[in-house]
Amino acid sequence: MTPDHINCIDCIHFDLRTAPAMAKQGYGVCGKDGRSGRYESATFSRTCRMFEAEPTENSQKRRVWLEAERQRFEEKIMGAA
Repeated sequence: MTPDHINCIDCIHFDLRTAPAMAKQGYGVCGKDGRSGRYESATFSRTCRMFEAEPTENSQKRRVWLEAERQRFEEKIMGAA
């Protein structure tokens, strides 16, 4: 059964460490997608037949890190204005 409306950030196959610059922008790599140079949004709501839930504590750590990166980015661009 394919879960409806998942986020890649909550999946064990999702990797934010492979491409750190992309991860800071909210994108990561799916370990089940064999294509190179393809990044998935961490938080875009989608369906995926390969989804396997990450333990909640790991998923939460990812979300906290991603939010901190978003805030750093906003502070940087607002300071430049």
